[in-house]
Amino acid sequence: MKKRFTAVLLSLMLMSGLMPATAFAADPEGVWTDYAAEVFAGGTGTQDDPYLVETAEQLAKVAKDVNDGTTEYDGVSFRLEDDIDLSAHYWRPIGCFLTSSDNRTFRGNIDGNDKTITGLTVDESERELQAGFFGKIGNSTTGVTAGAKNLTISGASIYTREKNLYPSAGILAGYAQANEGHQIVFENIRVSGSVEIAMTDGAISAGGMFGYADRIQAVNCKAENIFVSGSSNSGGFVGSTGDSVYQNCSALGTVHGA
Repeated sequence: MKKRFTAVLLSLMLMSGLMPATAFAADPEGVWTDYAAEVFAGGTGTQDDPYLVETAEQLAKVAKDVNDGTTEYDGVSFRLEDDIDLSAHYWRPIGCFLTSSDNRTFRGNIDGNDKTITGLTVDESERELQAGFFGKIGNSTTGVTAGAKNLTISGASIYTREKNLYPSAGILAGYAQANEGHQIVFENIRVSGSVEIAMTDGAISAGGMFGYADRIQAVNCKAENIFVSGSSNSGGFVGSTGDSVYQNCSALGTVHGA
């Protein structure tokens, strides 16, 4: 009877899409930054002539360059030209918060151009860093608005461990923070999937869209069919937030936390 009940419960959870994707998806091999392209498909990076991203390898170039410490993407614009499947390798988040004095922050903007990213799998448990499509995103210092728009991320699996200085995880961004007097803007974003942080005792932030968000504006952003498992700061849309504006945003799914 117990086995039968377990099987039925598992089937119901699978059908409802509430089981963590990491429990069932085949593990990717390697990380995308090892397969990054050398150049983009075109463009010069300005708002009127953004860098064109047609492949997963070109998108991985953004993550590789930022994580390698480049500051050349401050105020730079990117635009997706096609749907992108990231299932072959683990995704290394764009930007990271290594220490309080070492921030490798993305300060540009990405126009999803109504395209969809699938197969996004992030596992930062060994590095114990921020986890999401963006790891760490901040405001531009050039006057250009940083952020993302017109993008769908479908069926993501986001995972990290709660041990580093600022542990946080979200499908779109683990850690989004603008300096005082500035704002990061996200518009027309859709995400779905699972977000998990292995828990100990510290203050963590886990959310369907954002883990930690400070001084952002989110407009028409939806976290749909999400599963969030965190600890102290856990939410369907955002785990922890301050000085931010949310307009026509929503979340639907399951949240576990303390």
